[in-house]
Amino acid sequence: MAAEQDLRRALGGSIFFRDIRGVEPTKKGWIVGESMRIYIDDQGGYTLCFLRGTEEKTKKSYREKLDQARIPYKAGPDFSS
Repeated sequence: MAAEQDLRRALGGSIFFRDIRGVEPTKKGWIVGESMRIYIDDQGGYTLCFLRGTEEKTKKSYREKLDQARIPYKAGPDFSS
């Protein structure tokens, strides 16, 4: 599993990461910026979810950054605020 620092480096150091437990107390992971959430599953894998309505080009950009950094993830469902 990549560390939070690896995710920050892959996605861009200036992006804001916040612990997801403030919004979803039973989940592990981060809220990234305003439109993305990265969940950590029980096996340590990542699931990438976007705010419903996020443009596909934005989603693709984040996915490509993770792919280039060789950070494995699964695509999850979009969420509403």
